[in-house]
Amino acid sequence: MAIKYEFTAGEASASVLEREDRQKAALLTVNSIARATGRSLDVIAQPDGGFGTEPGVYLLDSEVAAGGPIREAGFSFEERMLSGAADSAHAVIAGELAIKYASGKEIDCEIAAKCYEKRSFEERFARASREIEVMRDMRARGELGLDPVALAVMQGANDRSVVLLTRFNNSLYTLDNNPWGRGVTEHNVMNAVEATSALGRFNAMGYVHRDAKIKNVASVAGRGVTMIDFETTDHMDPTSPQEAASAAHTDLEYMMSSLADKGMFRLRQNRVGANNADEIVGAIQAICEDGYLPSWANASGEVQTAVYDVVAGVAEVAVERALGQRVAV
Repeated sequence: MAIKYEFTAGEASASVLEREDRQKAALLTVNSIARATGRSLDVIAQPDGGFGTEPGVYLLDSEVAAGGPIREAGFSFEERMLSGAADSAHAVIAGELAIKYASGKEIDCEIAAKCYEKRSFEERFARASREIEVMRDMRARGELGLDPVALAVMQGANDRSVVLLTRFNNSLYTLDNNPWGRGVTEHNVMNAVEATSALGRFNAMGYVHRDAKIKNVASVAGRGVTMIDFETTDHMDPTSPQEAASAAHTDLEYMMSSLADKGMFRLRQNRVGANNADEIVGAIQAICEDGYLPSWANASGEVQTAVYDVVAGVAEVAVERALGQRVAV
């Protein structure tokens, strides 16, 4: 039997609004969603963790859905934004999910809510569905990743909005926060190698990310790194030399460009006029070869050759961009 799921969203305080315009806009977006839905939605707990396009909260987490008949459920948003520009297609807001079962058992867990706002409803729903599919696949393969808990489809005044709720992990942070602007330091090279290693594993699983910038790589304290944000991800055949090479070029070039934009490969001169060109070339080689390539070690010879050629080309372009000249690496 369907029950009501109360969406509550507190008003942002004046200090919050003055401190962070992006946070203000994101909170207003969330508040407007809550008000437009009448502040309640039906909870739909399907045994197979499925979901549909009709308004409601679809429970995706088997532990949550298997707790028995639900007496009360509530999600509250906090006055803090985890990521995402407020004027982008989505913003990620922190919150808490609280469920009370008929048995008296209660569950409280921290949640990250990703709000899909722009584009048509069909595209929003398709992007959220894609993220859920990839998240589940990664976890099934033993990869680190986000854990989807629920999908909320909410009826607004003129259209439906989509919010994906995942478990919030306090030990997870995006590598966008790394001090890349300090250049080719040991710490930065190590983190960049871990990032391209995560990307290589993701491609070798049979996916092309299409938005593989450094902010879409997350570190989980003590456990490693993982790719996140899969709304633009597509399937590809990792046994096809052409598709594997295309995925490697698309995603690795994007990753290297994002590192360059962060200032990691900036050419610098010391007091005696010598520059750090050799360090940059060595770092790029390590990031591409030691980070990305090992994930393809079990692929066929044809795939390995195709991917290696692409990786070498991406490395050369990264060096050219940094040094202003073409250097074989």
